[in-house]
Amino acid sequence: MPAMPNNSPVPPATRGFEQARWEVDRSHSSVSFTIRHMAVATVAGAFDRFAGELETGPAGLCAAGGTVEVDSLYTGERRRDEVLLGKGFLDVEGHPQIRFDSRRIQNARGAVQVDGELTIRGARREVILTGVVEPAAVGPGEPQRLALSARGTISRSEFGVTGGGLLERVGAALSDQVKIAVALSAVRIDDE
Repeated sequence: MPAMPNNSPVPPATRGFEQARWEVDRSHSSVSFTIRHMAVATVAGAFDRFAGELETGPAGLCAAGGTVEVDSLYTGERRRDEVLLGKGFLDVEGHPQIRFDSRRIQNARGAVQVDGELTIRGARREVILTGVVEPAAVGPGEPQRLALSARGTISRSEFGVTGGGLLERVGAALSDQVKIAVALSAVRIDDE
């Protein structure tokens, strides 16, 4: 049987991981969050500008890191976005980026647990993301792709995202728990 070219579409279940570097393709990826408000509604938001790199080895994902541009936040309501970008919340002027760097990664049959350091407002805290990573099928002549989908939960107060007294003044009830999610498509960037 003839060998398949490197860029042939191969179902993820039949293709192993290789030592490679991957760059997140923002146009096919998302970084989002949800938070409960007033115990009756869930507010969803996302960031439009972000960048990241992944590394794989024979066992699967071995490193992940990236940045998010805080001023690209959107929740679907301009006034709410302005409040969230202010000093009491994300403080975009003092801290224009959010950063994530993996510290330890466990792979098991496509499932992945990424233990890393998340920096928001200058506060660095450990966070655990769980999900799946798999090579993505591509068409002939297209670059190799890798898909990573992961979720986790953080405490906003641990990062100093407390509202600076605003929540208490207006009597707003906002959950401390923020669910975060990434759905990344990354393109191989090293020499094959």
